[in-house]
Amino acid sequence: MDTIFRHVRKQLNAEWHRISAESIESIAKQGLNLTHGKLVVNIAEKGPLKSSEAAELLGITNGAVTGIVDKLIQLGYVERRRSEEDRRIVMLHITQRAHGLICEIDRVRDKIMLKLFRNLTEEEIEFAIRLFKKLANNLESDFQS
Repeated sequence: MDTIFRHVRKQLNAEWHRISAESIESIAKQGLNLTHGKLVVNIAEKGPLKSSEAAELLGITNGAVTGIVDKLIQLGYVERRRSEEDRRIVMLHITQRAHGLICEIDRVRDKIMLKLFRNLTEEEIEFAIRLFKKLANNLESDFQS
């Protein structure tokens, strides 16, 4: 199972790069990968985040987040701002420019999902959704214990 899971993940990453290279603003040409996209989307969905929170959400180290954030800042998608409640804390915010990137990421994700599930029946898709929810719950329960 591990082998096939890794194979599917590798194919998803390759598909991300292929489709994003064809996109209007060309996500891949900007040097952005799935992790960059996930961070921007997470900030948009959850609101401003501390770097440590971003690292936890992405499952990477704080050091890795720094490099990703630096790239996103360079491209104008993210900015660091001091917390108004505690000036010692630096929060990650998306910029207005990031909204266009988020729309583009959503288009790429939609294309990948349509391709991934294109030959499945409605019942198989419903089963896959139930299975992925169970898998996610299994992992989440470990964090809550």
